[in-house]
Amino acid sequence: MNLLSEFCASFGQMINLQKSFVKFSLNTPPDYRDYLALSLRLQSKPSIGTYLGLPNDLGQSKVSDFKILIDKVASRLFAFASLRLSAAAKLVIINSVLVVSFNHILSVLKIPSFISSYLDSMLASFWWRSSGFRKGMALRSASLLHLPKRLGGLGLRSIGCFNSALLAGTGWRMMLNPQLLVYRLMVSKYPFHFALPATRITRPSWGCRGLQLAMSVVAKGVRWKTGCGSSVRITTDEWAPGVLVSFKDGLSESELPTHVSSIIDPRSNVWDSSRVHRLFDGLIGLPILPKWKIFAWKVVHSTLPVASALSVRGLSVDPVCCFCRHEPETVAHLFRDCDFVSLLWGGSSLGFHRPSLHRLPFLHWFSTMVSLFGATKDWVGLINFFSILWSIWLSRNNVRFRQLDVSPTEVLSLASQWCARGQQAQNFCLKSSSLPLRPRPSVTAFSTCCYGDPLSGLDICLLCDGSWSSDNSTGAGWIFRDCVSPLVLNGGARASLSSSALHSELQAYFWGLHSAYSRGYRRILIYLDYETLCLILGRRQRSDVSLCWLIQDIQALLSLFEAYRI
Repeated sequence: MNLLSEFCASFGQMINLQKSFVKFSLNTPPDYRDYLALSLRLQSKPSIGTYLGLPNDLGQSKVSDFKILIDKVASRLFAFASLRLSAAAKLVIINSVLVVSFNHILSVLKIPSFISSYLDSMLASFWWRSSGFRKGMALRSASLLHLPKRLGGLGLRSIGCFNSALLAGTGWRMMLNPQLLVYRLMVSKYPFHFALPATRITRPSWGCRGLQLAMSVVAKGVRWKTGCGSSVRITTDEWAPGVLVSFKDGLSESELPTHVSSIIDPRSNVWDSSRVHRLFDGLIGLPILPKWKIFAWKVVHSTLPVASALSVRGLSVDPVCCFCRHEPETVAHLFRDCDFVSLLWGGSSLGFHRPSLHRLPFLHWFSTMVSLFGATKDWVGLINFFSILWSIWLSRNNVRFRQLDVSPTEVLSLASQWCARGQQAQNFCLKSSSLPLRPRPSVTAFSTCCYGDPLSGLDICLLCDGSWSSDNSTGAGWIFRDCVSPLVLNGGARASLSSSALHSELQAYFWGLHSAYSRGYRRILIYLDYETLCLILGRRQRSDVSLCWLIQDIQALLSLFEAYRI
């Protein structure tokens, strides 16, 4: 009481003892409770009461404390049951009326899984119910109803997931606003509560458990802003959207970098593309036949049905190599270590000799060979490599399943046929990728991009050009010239970074247009020396998706001019 009197004297307020009460712990003896309540001249109550429909003092049984939500929803469902609502109306009522009625509870406290599951069952039963108080028949599981509409569901609120989402929002707001009183209280009691990734806290309160769940949800969704990458670990931190980054198979530990900064060019601050391809590019991106890509994937991941693997799985097959008839048929033995196969590698155009074949483990050797061909862009050597592997596999199947006899000469002849097919397919792909998506138009289309009435007179002539270097550095320049004379009026230049020559040309074009508009020119004649750029702006050729936003900005800027001609 002395403490309360000191508080009243300090703040100039009085406590109404008639409206106040005291609550004791359950471990306090009853006679001692009565004595303390009489001494304090306050009445004793077993519970603090409720706030916004929820008990303030939660007991050990959280299910019994949160059953009030079940009663609340059940009473509202009883009121809606007689309205003969359509399925669409019920969906709106569930998401916008019933669930919203206890949003304030879901956003601060974790609902026990039993309560959330029971509420989901009640709401789904209400939606399936045909009319009145008749029990409906659920023709599909509730998980389909809870799927978002874009994924084929109905978007029905799942109480447990919705509870986690609201708690995550609360935790995130507290992290972004450390000046809040609730944040300071939580951090003072649980110092590592808002650490990412979420840390385990011993003996937390129920409210802290809910926020701890929120931080675990937030930790799954947050990503690094990479920056220079010196503090971001490649395989441990979640810096790439939606996935933990991992290196491709077959690389040695010594050549694996640890931080993102090691795969960024320090001079240009862009990705070191050659190293990125060497570390992360898989087999699917190689310019080889699609069946070879799947075949290589099976080799790397040990899913090729060789005899030893089938024998281990209980199939009655002969596990001995069908070529040498001495060793078990494993992937390494079949494609490299067999004496018969060693003759093939030695007699091929690649000229592998037996000591060099066995210097590395098979998977490491296989990945190193593929990476070496890819890094040097030796596509002919890559096709030769895969044609021999594929011919060995085909010959093995002929011997094992068709009882045919094969010689090294026949296998090499088969490999040369597949090599020719691979080179033919590769030449077709390279030729197709280098051609425009539509037939190349005549040069007359080079000057047909017009808007407004350029024949009635133009204010200025704009000439712009961009340059690009292999280190991704870019230079852009533009000048303004009189339309009827070679007199140069003014101009500008700018340095930047870009991913390609087309990107640099687009940047120069955008900056030149922006400069022309800011100087007050509204009717312009534009000269370009890059025909592909004209075709893209004239919507006669598609562009790379990475440039579509810059092209949209250019087209939006062009729409501001009264007239232009390219």
